[in-house]
Amino acid sequence: FGSKLDLYLEAVRAQFAEFEARLRTQEAKSGLADLAAMSRGQVEQVLGRRIRTMLEFLIGPPPSPHGAIMQREMCDPSEALPVIVREFVQPQKSGMQEIVSRLAPSLGPRELDRCCFSIVGQVFFYRQVLPILPQLFDLAALPANFVSDTAAHNAAVAIDGIHGAERRAAARRRGRATT
Repeated sequence: FGSKLDLYLEAVRAQFAEFEARLRTQEAKSGLADLAAMSRGQVEQVLGRRIRTMLEFLIGPPPSPHGAIMQREMCDPSEALPVIVREFVQPQKSGMQEIVSRLAPSLGPRELDRCCFSIVGQVFFYRQVLPILPQLFDLAALPANFVSDTAAHNAAVAIDGIHGAERRAAARRRGRATT
């Protein structure tokens, strides 16, 4: 590999490749042309599958090393972070933006980013607190349906939030148009 950095980046690339493969397998990734041909309900289903795939990957069982790598990079960035952002995070952000912009085409770039960050933040919260999740829910262990139930809840909250963001953006535009 040539260096520790190159070895580390190969490990990260392998994790992201596995994640991309899971997105494709779960039909949680679509291109712009595919999304444009879908009904709103179908796009919402793609978002739900993407959220579920993210949760399955990050919290398992078993949790993938990807979550630990990303947590480490967020808390103690390595020299690999710019490469990770460019090669992996940015493409994932773009994929999420495609889905959200199909659900809320009138959102501006900042509003679109905020919606996407909120969705990803909901998912990463569960990875961040994974060691204490059973205790937070007063359980000995997480139930088998935890990921599917959490994904359904997060997708519903995300979709409601996207609709709210679109309503607020429209209200701001109307307010500017009348002044």
